[in-house]
Order: sequence, then C-alpha cells, then structure tokens
Amino acid sequence: MLIDNYFAEIRNILSKLPIMQRFELATKKRTDTLDFIRGNICFNDGSLLHIREFVSFSQRQKACRYFDYILRHS
Repeated sequence: MLIDNYFAEIRNILSKLPIMQRFELATKKRTDTLDFIRGNICFNDGSLLHIREFVSFSQRQKACRYFDYILRHS
C-alpha cells in the first residue's frame, strides 16, 4: 500500500538522523487511502517536536496536511 510505504520511509529517514535522540510514531488507519500519523521526536539538544499529519493518497496524487511545533527544555 502507498500509505504503508510512506510511513516506512518516514521511519527510515528518522532513524538515520544524527541530531535525533529518539522518536515515537503511531499511525491510525482511516481507510485504504486515508491515514493519520502522530509522534514525538526528541533531539540531542533536548527539544521535542510533536508531529500530527493527515495523509491522503490516491493513484495520482498525495495530499498531506500537518501541524507541528517544537518545545524547548530549559
């Protein structure tokens, strides 16, 4: 499936980032072409990135809408 390949690619890219300490990702399948991903990425400097993304795939196009923000630890 296109969505499964997309999420596998995200996990692969994140696992290779040298500035990242750890990450957690969870997906929730809505339909065969619509999914939701949420997660947290903790960076080496202590900052935390929260990821929320709706992903919609069709055979011809990919549409992504996302919201993210960064929290800095003091």
